[in-house]
Amino acid sequence: MRQIKFRAWDKSSGQMANFTLSDITDMGTEVFGGTPDVTYWDLDEVEIMQFTGLLDKNGKDIYEGDIITDANGSKWEIKFGDGNFGCFYPNGEWHKPTKDFREVIGSIYQNPELLK
Repeated sequence: MRQIKFRAWDKSSGQMANFTLSDITDMGTEVFGGTPDVTYWDLDEVEIMQFTGLLDKNGKDIYEGDIITDANGSKWEIKFGDGNFGCFYPNGEWHKPTKDFREVIGSIYQNPELLK
């Protein structure tokens, strides 16, 4: 069974935070170091991303919005679409994540320049 985990990018503070569904219901949980519980987030101020259930070759969780490299050094964005997660190349090409698409090098929020 896949673990259901999320992370959120706080646009105003420029911070990334990981959380689970139980964090949303635990009153008083501080996710962004001193900011209110996730139940009080202004959803216009955060981007929420789900864990894909996959790990990169270094054992790091792969989330929506991550930028990964393939065996050739090409950079791909992880997105959710048509019922599953996929690797999207800037030209619109799509691939299912495989062992060749497995090193997280950043995210579209923290490192958008990696896709240029």
